[in-house]
Amino acid sequence: SKSFSRRDLDIGDSVKADVRGKWVTGVVREKVGLVMYKVEIDGRISIKHIDQLIATSPTSPKSEIIGEEEDDEWDELPVTSTTPVDHASTLRKSRRERRPVERYQAG
Repeated sequence: SKSFSRRDLDIGDSVKADVRGKWVTGVVREKVGLVMYKVEIDGRISIKHIDQLIATSPTSPKSEIIGEEEDDEWDELPVTSTTPVDHASTLRKSRRERRPVERYQAG
């Protein structure tokens, strides 16, 4: 039989959250589903999946399951700003020709 690890965070837990490939510090504010959490990051609330979060508080269940001590290397990671990027100028569009829609004509 398979054994499953407990995948829970508590409100107020300190976490590292994956934001566009960078790990930034946040705090769990609310659980919004089985595996979804509202996390406050830089004063903003983001909804994150548990897979995008790593518990960093000393009493967190995740660190107990993994069996690791608090790791200081997280403090060395740069925190990036969340400045909006204009992706409209880099959008790629399909070049295929589209046929007109054939609507059903009631007879």
